[in-house]
Amino acid sequence: MDEHKEQQVIDWTMGLLSPTEAEVLEREFEANPELKAFALEMKETVASISLVLPSIRRPHGLVQRVLRKEKKQALSMTWIPWAVAACFAVGMSLLWIDRIGLRHRIEQLEGSQQMAQLQIATLQSQIAAYKNSSVIVVWNAKTETGVAKLQNVPPAGPGKDYQLWVVDPSKTMPVNGGILPVKDYQEIKIPFKPDQPVNSVTKFIVSLEPAGGVSKSVGPAVFTSK
Repeated sequence: MDEHKEQQVIDWTMGLLSPTEAEVLEREFEANPELKAFALEMKETVASISLVLPSIRRPHGLVQRVLRKEKKQALSMTWIPWAVAACFAVGMSLLWIDRIGLRHRIEQLEGSQQMAQLQIATLQSQIAAYKNSSVIVVWNAKTETGVAKLQNVPPAGPGKDYQLWVVDPSKTMPVNGGILPVKDYQEIKIPFKPDQPVNSVTKFIVSLEPAGGVSKSVGPAVFTSK
């Protein structure tokens, strides 16, 4: 699977594709089992983003702003004949007090704000022993926290640990993201926070380091994002 297709699946998972683009991609899922499996994996990963999304306090006056917008749309239809306009106004009034619909509208606004903060990276390995392994990182730039999802990754071995690194182009060395404890090829989701502030992220790396981790990588990189 090429990088463009992976990004397209990520965009589909996060609801960023147009309806037409999403429909075309979903048809591809049926003809491409590998693509479909990757899409399902991404959906499961995004389902875990509650670990990195802060509970956002609803902005003051958000409900009032939504109501005013809907009301303004209704009152702007002054060119409609009076009788039709009256019916339209009544219908819109019912919509204004529909708490379920309003709550859904507000949740959509809040959700889009949160999703915009996320970056999803798929890490790959050129080492044969990790051919069937999967590592995905969900990163929240606002909180500088993330979740690493590892699947079918072999144990690090005696005296070794996997360690995550965050590459920030403003720094001379990758930033330590912490140890990734792996046992028996299990699927695990590990929340992490780098030990230094991060301005921006261009890459994630997982290396094999001495047990307990190190402040500066000395072992081989086994997974790298594009």
